Order: sequence, then structure tokens, then C-alpha cells
Amino acid sequence: MTKKQSVVEVETRVRFPETDRYDTVHHSHYFTWFELGRIEYLRACGLAIRDFDAAGIFIVLRECAAKLLEPIRYDDELVIRARLVELTPLKIGFEYEILAKSDGRRLATGTTLNVAVNASGKLAKMPAHLLDAMRRDV
Repeated sequence: MTKKQSVVEVETRVRFPETDRYDTVHHSHYFTWFELGRIEYLRACGLAIRDFDAAGIFIVLRECAAKLLEPIRYDDELVIRARLVELTPLKIGFEYEILAKSDGRRLATGTTLNVAVNASGKLAKMPAHLLDAMRRDV
């Protein structure tokens, strides 16, 4: 994993259960890979989801989109890039790229928008220490 100018990269390999009867990755797994990028981004900032939990904040998905550019198949080696594109006390937005590790071809792109809520599910501002950590190198 590397972090450069608000981008985190993480590598993975396509596992057999992620493929469908057409020998391609089922579309639902792209969002799992986006989540992997998001979590690694937080980790690169020195944070974990448990830090949000401890502050009484839950980061929930509000919007997501994916554009599948080329088929991804079993055993392909991938690089997932996550880039922070929006950060406010209430929202965290990311853009993603999934690349072929072998030659850097863009295989998919996507976006997510997460919002901060409290235990009642109401919008709630993230504490300053969490925002400050995510703003490093951003």
C-alpha cells in the first residue's frame, strides 16, 4: 500500500467465488474492492473504523456508482486506487480506479459518498481529530 497526494493503492487478486457463470467478476464485488480502498485510506491516515465508533459516529454509504470498463476474471491481479475527493464534517467522498497490475489498464472506475450519523441514524458532525487525520496530505 502506498499513499501519495491523497491516493492510496492496495493490491488484490480475484478469487474464484468472486466470479459468475460467465467467468467474470460479479458486479457486486467492485463495491467490496472500493471498501477495501476506503479502509486502507483510513489506515494510511492512522485511523480505523473503530475510531469513528469510539466517537459515536457511524460512516454509512449514501451513494455509490461503478463503471465497468473491461471484464475482470479469476486470478487477475488488481491494483485498487482510492482517492479522497470530498471531506466535510458530515461527508466523505471517494473516487476509485481498478487497474490491471500487469500493465496498468483501467478496468473500472467508481465513486462513493459516505455520511456521518449518530446511533439514532441522524446526521452528526465528525469530531475535529478525525477530520484532521483524514486531511493529512490531502
